[in-house]
Amino acid sequence: MKRLCIFCFYDRQGIVDESVEFLLNDLKPNADRLIIVVNGEIEKNSEQKLYKYTNEVVKRDNRGFDAGAYKHVIFDYLNPQVIKEYDELVLCNDTFFGPFVPFSRIFENMSDKDCDFWGINYVDWPFMGIIQSFFLVFRKKIILDNDFYKYWWENIDEYTDEIEDVYAQFETGLFIYLTNKKDRTFSVYSRENNCDIYISVGRCIRQYNIPLIKKKALKNIHNKDNIMDALQYLFSEGIYPIEIIINYADRVYGVKISEDEIRSYTVDNEKIKEKTYIDAEITTEEFKKKLDLSKGFYIYGTGIWARRRYWNLCRGNEKFKGFIVSDLKELKTDMLYGYKILQFDKLNI
Repeated sequence: MKRLCIFCFYDRQGIVDESVEFLLNDLKPNADRLIIVVNGEIEKNSEQKLYKYTNEVVKRDNRGFDAGAYKHVIFDYLNPQVIKEYDELVLCNDTFFGPFVPFSRIFENMSDKDCDFWGINYVDWPFMGIIQSFFLVFRKKIILDNDFYKYWWENIDEYTDEIEDVYAQFETGLFIYLTNKKDRTFSVYSRENNCDIYISVGRCIRQYNIPLIKKKALKNIHNKDNIMDALQYLFSEGIYPIEIIINYADRVYGVKISEDEIRSYTVDNEKIKEKTYIDAEITTEEFKKKLDLSKGFYIYGTGIWARRRYWNLCRGNEKFKGFIVSDLKELKTDMLYGYKILQFDKLNI
């Protein structure tokens, strides 16, 4: 097994902290070749830390988020022919604490799964379900497929400053593109779930076998019981150095947590009931049928969900008329994907 790993690093202060080092320490032994891409500025001492794990550290402007970083390596630093020499391509970013299970065990577990690509967690929506893109592994059938690279080249904007584009084009877009090809199969490490990884933090770990915590979960000060529930579990089981999370929360989000508070905090069980993602009342196939029967349709909104729907289900459909919003003044532009954004009260439908 010959494995290439591309790891994307970004920190608004340019600091490689203990969470990144913990992740890389565990990831490196599982990669025959590790390339670290730095989006944006990085401190000199932090840059030197990265060279402990690889001599291939690529620095670029902070554009395109993790998808832009991966695309830069695939086409500008390497090229598809080089990638085709490997058996697996791993794309991983630094947006999580973990892993709470060694990557070696995760790779070993997944080696028995008959699939063409896999990830850590699948969000089991009836409408546009996806593998979350913080950790993706592509196997030989996909690595050798020229259409895989064609999708990256034609559809992923490595210069975008809009995170909504990354969700639409990369996380949702690439997944739907691959699964629409009937001979492409996928699998996941975690158990089947629709659990909100940013809210039900402890449940995701214990109940669904998700071996990580998304860093952005710490931003939500109203979600303290779920966060403390997860930290108490990690602390009591000795699964992960809790001070890593404490230090990051303070430095990045200004959230103050102490070990004493973790020990003594009484979790309100009513507040840690499982929070699911939006339950759609329509499946993807039902939605497509409605589009086929429509004489013309608009998408209301220009955010993550609107762009996901357009990019993956409406793009290229001649019946699509454009985007509608309540107030144009709140937007940076009045155009999206070549369509004029219309204000609802000025539109006659």
